Amino acid sequence: MIYSRAKTFLQSNIYHCDLPISGLVAAGSISGLASSFILTPIELIKCKLQVQIVPTTCSTADSFYPPGPLALCVQTYRNHGITGLWRGQMGTLVRETGGGAAWFGIYEYITMLCRNKSHQKNTSSEMMLAGALSGMGYNLVLFPADSIKSRMQTDASSGMLQTASDIWRSLGIKGFYRGCGITVARSAPSSAVIFLVFAKLVEFDREV
Repeated sequence: MIYSRAKTFLQSNIYHCDLPISGLVAAGSISGLASSFILTPIELIKCKLQVQIVPTTCSTADSFYPPGPLALCVQTYRNHGITGLWRGQMGTLVRETGGGAAWFGIYEYITMLCRNKSHQKNTSSEMMLAGALSGMGYNLVLFPADSIKSRMQTDASSGMLQTASDIWRSLGIKGFYRGCGITVARSAPSSAVIFLVFAKLVEFDREV
C-alpha cells in the first residue's frame, strides 16, 4: 500500500510522467522506511521468542512455560518503557529502506526487461522469476544489517556500532552472513508468490 502511494506521489509531484526505474527504486525505499516502524516491535518479540531457553533442571516438560508474545511485550515495556519495543529500529530502518529499494527495484527492472523484449504484459512465470530474484537480492545485500539488528534485539547491552564491532571481532565477515544461505533460499519462493499475488491483485483492481 505504501509503495503504491509513494509511486503516485512521486509521479504527480516530482516526475510528472511514468516513473523511470530510479523513481520506482525511490518508491520502494520509501515503503521500506515507513514499514520499518511497524516491523521493529514485531521482530523484536520474534527474536526474543526464538532465543528462549527451557531450563534442563525442570522435573517435567510441563513445569516450565516460556513467556508468550504478549507476556514478552509486557515484560519489555516494564523493563525499558515504550521505546524498548523499538530497540533495533536503526538496523531495521537500514535493512528495510535499502531492502525496499532492492526488492521493488529488482522486480520492476526485470519485469520491464521482459516486457521490452517480447510483449506489453508480463506472464505469470516472468512475475514469479522477477519476484524470486528480487527476494534473493534483497537478502543478499541487506543481510548484515539484519544480523546486527537481531543481535541487538536479543542482547540489550550494546548499541548498533558496538554490536557490529563485536560480531566482527568474534566471527569476522562470516558473522554478518550467518544463516544467509537458508534465508536467501527461503526468500526466492516466498517473494515469487508474493509478487505474483500482488501483480494479479493490481490487474484485478484495474479491471474492476
